[in-house]
Amino acid sequence: MFYGRHTDLGSSISMVDMIPKVFEYFASVRTTRGEILMTPGDLMRAIVPVFPPSESNLVRDGSLRGERRPGELHCAPSEFFMLFDVNNDGLISFKEYIFFVTLLSIPESSFSVAFKMFDIDNDGEIDREEFKKVMALMRGHNRQGAYQKGGNRTGFKVGGRLENGGLVNYFFGEDGNKRLQLEKFVQFLRDLHHEMIWLEFSHYDFKSSGTISAKDFVLSMVASGDIRHMNSYGKINGFLTRNDFQRAASHVCGISLSENVIELIFHLFDANQDGHLCSDEFLRVMHRREREIAQRTKSGIMNPV
Repeated sequence: MFYGRHTDLGSSISMVDMIPKVFEYFASVRTTRGEILMTPGDLMRAIVPVFPPSESNLVRDGSLRGERRPGELHCAPSEFFMLFDVNNDGLISFKEYIFFVTLLSIPESSFSVAFKMFDIDNDGEIDREEFKKVMALMRGHNRQGAYQKGGNRTGFKVGGRLENGGLVNYFFGEDGNKRLQLEKFVQFLRDLHHEMIWLEFSHYDFKSSGTISAKDFVLSMVASGDIRHMNSYGKINGFLTRNDFQRAASHVCGISLSENVIELIFHLFDANQDGHLCSDEFLRVMHRREREIAQRTKSGIMNPV
């Protein structure tokens, strides 16, 4: 999963040791006690991977020295995200953020195995306490959860239990007596990923027309990929042809790309127009995009890609 890919920080955000830095970068609230917190909008900016829409005059948002203060993500607020506001204060703490990221990193198959381990009577349901044990096991197998055990940074509070409040009340009720079915939680994970995709689409649909530009679609799709996989392919084959790219999208991502989409991708990234793609061409275009966004931040002038 890639987050906030519209910044230089975002280019390596998949690295687990970047998680505290990502939180600190996007969080806009500092309490009198020095704790760093996120608003719902901050959470959406940190999690939903976007560039500024090509049809807008937006520049990137951030809270590093010299950068403009965050504006609003250009999509409707997500009530879904607020299920992770454990103490219902309207803000997202670092430990709540980690809980969110941990859930995003859980493969369905891994959770299903853990669920069945604690489903003692094999009825396909677990109670609240068993759910806490499942999540503890998931954190143990996902490096994202390591930040809940220690490594505290200034302004980050990671102590206390996460499996209380918002999300757990949603599954088990206010009194905690309901039971959770495996299929309900798996569907929740699917809905969570779908929500992120919808928020990303809504962000690019700047004019609320129900469509996004081809440029935004291509950059969004390509930026979601892992360049390390492409580098590995390039070491063996040297380049990607149109057929290679189409086959990889089908086999690896499970999507079928039309000829028009393939042409758009090659038009954007095939710098030398030889009909082949290599990792250097991808990186060159993405870095150019980063420089242009940075220039817009300084000058306020939008230049075409």
